[in-house]
Amino acid sequence: MDGDKYSLLEDRVNRLHSQLQRTQQHLMASSDLGSVDRKVLDDLYEDIHWLILVSGYLLADDPQGETPLIPSEVMEFSIKHSTEVDINTTLQILGSPGEKASSIPGCNRTDSVIRLLSAVLRTSEVESRATRASLTELLSPQMGKDIVWFLRRWAKTYLLVDEKLYEQISIPLSTAFGADTEGAQWIVGYLLEKVINNLSVWSSETELANDTVELLVTLVEKRERANIVVQCESWWSLAKQFASRSPPLHLLSSSVQRSLMKALVLGGFANMDSDTKQQYWAEVLHPLQQRFLNLINQENFAQISQEEAVKQEIVATLEALCGIAEATQIDNVASLFSFLMDFLSSCIGLMEVREDMGYRGWTMKLKHLSF
Repeated sequence: MDGDKYSLLEDRVNRLHSQLQRTQQHLMASSDLGSVDRKVLDDLYEDIHWLILVSGYLLADDPQGETPLIPSEVMEFSIKHSTEVDINTTLQILGSPGEKASSIPGCNRTDSVIRLLSAVLRTSEVESRATRASLTELLSPQMGKDIVWFLRRWAKTYLLVDEKLYEQISIPLSTAFGADTEGAQWIVGYLLEKVINNLSVWSSETELANDTVELLVTLVEKRERANIVVQCESWWSLAKQFASRSPPLHLLSSSVQRSLMKALVLGGFANMDSDTKQQYWAEVLHPLQQRFLNLINQENFAQISQEEAVKQEIVATLEALCGIAEATQIDNVASLFSFLMDFLSSCIGLMEVREDMGYRGWTMKLKHLSF
């Protein structure tokens, strides 16, 4: 893993950034998107696609149910070259995705493993800045998928790396991503912001939105990571927005909404004091239940149940319940079972509605909730 591996990706991303800037200037003179020559962009997206995939497979294995571990070859490489590394410069590059790595003094004395991650974060930052500049139509959803695929794969293995699992540990990696480090806290916050931005910008791209929510699930499925996530204000804002079915989250596909609820429930079992935890559940679960009860307890529910808006609301609620069920773990199953049983007892009214496809769809989702 020499410098060529990350320099190739850094080069393509810097060229992408420059090309997007030139295109933006062109559109300021002519607002016709059809006049934009996309060949250069498409070629860059193709290169970036393969470079990110190779980087992801290089840095992390697919553990298939086992504890994800940093590949021994990668660990040994990082340890071998650690004496040549300036950790402060490495951390500066990691924490500056908006800057070209080559513009930071001492950039040649960085850990190559961290530098490769930094190149992907730089790709992510260029994408995010393009969306804020209203250039989303010039971006590649495939590149967006590649980014969150890499970040999820990386986070499972490196984020809050457990030193006890290794005979030897790389000082740069443990300093950047170990428990109780500023680097780990920063990157959790960055990844959370990436998730929120993607769900806002790419809500109509179902596959990308789904991959994005799976990254969020990865951030909270381990208690140690979830403890950092729930300290972020943006996490609470996301939870409130989803619970109130505010746009654009209510536009997400049903499967994405299910996974999002799963993530929000997993986050709720992070370490919080009792008052904070009670407040969290009140903001995440109670609005869901109250909105559902208000709907099905209407006297004319049998009649309005065939209206499309009502069907969509019920399906969204049932998908959320499926997400809650999927979030069950050994240490939370009792409390989630209690909530779901109380909620499902209110679903009897749905079984009394026996017309058309809507009913059959609801029945299938209720069966999915069986423990």
